[in-house]
Amino acid sequence: EEISLIDEIYHIVSNGNVLPFDSLEYVYRINRKEGWSSIGVVYLLNGEIISQNDFTNIDEEALELTCEKLHRKMLENTGGDWQKFVLNFSDNRIKTNFSYEEQSLIEELP
Repeated sequence: EEISLIDEIYHIVSNGNVLPFDSLEYVYRINRKEGWSSIGVVYLLNGEIISQNDFTNIDEEALELTCEKLHRKMLENTGGDWQKFVLNFSDNRIKTNFSYEEQSLIEELP
């Protein structure tokens, strides 16, 4: 089920860009103690940034809900309480990275 949630996140993010792109990076960060979450997305074409943090065509509510579902599912299945989720798409492949360190609002998004 985690794989299908990651695919859903990719589709929400990839469908949100109207310009052609060949890679993207999406970052979701959360700090439950401080009560905040943040998202960031960068689209690239041939290594050049073509769009950054433009959420005009992205269903942010669906994106956040799906990230929360992924977090709950992974917490249930593995006990992993990640605080940062990074999804990279390049070379027609999706790669993910999870960080379990507490997040700060000061950290830069892509």
